[in-house]
Amino acid sequence: MEVRHDRNTGRLVYDNICFFNGVPMREIPGELGVLQNGDFEKLDEYGSLQNWAAYGDPVHSIMDAKVNPDEVFEGRYAIKITDYKETTGTKGVCSTQFPVEEGMTYCFGGYVMENYDQGMGFQMVIRYFDRAGDPLANFFINTPATGEWNYCEVSGAAPSGAVSAYVMLLSGAGKGEAGFDKLTFSSSYNATYAPVMED
Repeated sequence: MEVRHDRNTGRLVYDNICFFNGVPMREIPGELGVLQNGDFEKLDEYGSLQNWAAYGDPVHSIMDAKVNPDEVFEGRYAIKITDYKETTGTKGVCSTQFPVEEGMTYCFGGYVMENYDQGMGFQMVIRYFDRAGDPLANFFINTPATGEWNYCEVSGAAPSGAVSAYVMLLSGAGKGEAGFDKLTFSSSYNATYAPVMED
């Protein structure tokens, strides 16, 4: 591993990283801090959503503005998560993992239209991981059940040792449904975690 100081940004840059404690590290594809397909506009040839996967056992579907224009905030497609089961445990969808930088404060935001009959409602979640793939921290917000589109966001600093993250759209214990659209993931440098450089 090579460590160098980028004088343009004032940050440490780690090059040629191959091992961590003797264990080959996971390769996390993608750009630093970039959420893929947050607007849900990319579908594969079978009509399935790209860059997202089921988490737990909910029913999720792609909403088409040409069929249900009120269920899409912007563009042609949005995602709807429907939870029919009055069971404990969270369920929903999660994005593919993408690289992050420890010490950066990241913000996960987007539009949600929630209708919840009973229970805990829906959450938007950031989850950070270390090099071994173990979760380090979660940050979440409960979304409002107004039946209308609302902008919601949650933020949290990537803790020490964080190298990747994914975001989740989750239902808690209860019954209901929610649509999500135009999701973004952005960052700002947290000076508290900035390395102290000595010349």
